[in-house]
Order: sequence, then C-alpha cells, then structure tokens
Amino acid sequence: MTDAHVRLSKDWDSCILDNIRSNTLLAATIADPTSRFRGYGCSLAFPSMGTEWNKTPLQKWDSVQIPSCAGTVVMRKLFERIGGYDDGMILYGSAEPEFGIRCWLSDNEVVSIPDLTIWHRFKSETEITDFLHGLEAEMLHNALRFGFLYLTRPAYHEVVKWYAETEPKHIQEALRMVRDSDLRARREHLENTLRHDFNWFAERFNLRDHTGQEILTKTSFNQFNPARSGHASNASRGDVPCEF
Repeated sequence: MTDAHVRLSKDWDSCILDNIRSNTLLAATIADPTSRFRGYGCSLAFPSMGTEWNKTPLQKWDSVQIPSCAGTVVMRKLFERIGGYDDGMILYGSAEPEFGIRCWLSDNEVVSIPDLTIWHRFKSETEITDFLHGLEAEMLHNALRFGFLYLTRPAYHEVVKWYAETEPKHIQEALRMVRDSDLRARREHLENTLRHDFNWFAERFNLRDHTGQEILTKTSFNQFNPARSGHASNASRGDVPCEF
C-alpha cells in the first residue's frame, strides 16, 4: 500500500519478494525528494494517539511499531486475517496507527526494510491546513475511538484530558460521534479475537507519554467498559468525561 505522488526505489519488486513473510508487515523507508528527510516507520505518540516518524536509521528486520501508509507491504491473506483498516474511522486520521498496533496484537510483526524506499511528495503547511479544514471533529473522533478500543480507563482519561485542553471547540462533537458509534461491539470483538492486549504492546516497546512517564496500562483489559463515555458538555471545561 502506498500514497499519491510517490516514486519507488529501483528493484522495489525484487526487494519485496525477497523479504515478504506470511506473518510480517514490511515498513518501507519514506523519503522526501526535496530534503534529506527519511522516515523509518512510525511510533505511537501518547496521549494524542497519533504518530511520530522514526528518523534514526534502522537495520533490516528491526521492529517498527507502526508502518507508514505510504509504504506498507502486506500479503493479502494477512491483511484480511488482521481485519483490514477499521471501518469505524471517519474520513481521515488514526486508521494507520490502529492497524499497525492491531497487527502486533494479532501476534504478527512489523519490520523495517531500509532498502525499500518510497520517495513521497509531502504536502506543504498550507496544503495540510486546507486539506484538514472542516475535518477537525472527525479526526478527533478517530483518535478518541482509537484510544477507546485499546486503552485502560486511566490511560484513556489522559487522552480525553489532552484533547479537552487542546481541542476545546471540537471535543463535544467528537465525543457525541464516539458514543453514537459501534464502539462497544468493536471493542468486544477485539477482546475476543486479539492474541495480546495493549499492555503487552506498551511493555514490548517501553512506551512513554510526552513527559517521559509510563503509560497507565496496568488495569485489566476487560475492566474498561466503553459503552458510557460520560458527559461531553464537561469536556470543554477540562472536566474530563471518564464514566464507563
């Protein structure tokens, strides 16, 4: 899988065929043709539930938390076995990290193949602003959904608190969208089908939040009920909705 405005490195097909495995996603190196930027897959950013580029070069077969959607190689059978991208994500945002983490929790791997390079034209700041205009609530919904699906109550509390402070204009609408979705059924499905829980992933990669602290993952995976998300009207005041 790749994106628009890309160019693949020489012999990319041979590189894929030499490295593809039935239980492994390959993360390509993403390169900006206008600069020296190289991204070797991504890592989860908490509490935003977004991603950060891995800018330090990796060795072949090094583990990657999240493959970039501009350079993800996966066999069709594995993609279908993992369940594809989450249909509950609206329009844009969060599908990429959610899929990558679900790959790990399904007992598969994501690894770096540095020689597989995708040259990708990135949008300018102006283009990004124009592209995302009017999608704020949908993107926030996706981040909240991502957190609801995997995190413990204390960790999810931090996600909502983060967005109540950083996105006060959109938090109420996003929480309403979350409550009106298939969230409970989706989480129950994941609880019944995934090999590992998010605590395993956090320990596997020694996850930290934006202050360097451990993510609160010690509550049992099954003690968190996403059916009740509290009162959105309190979120804009910083009173985080965390009744479950």
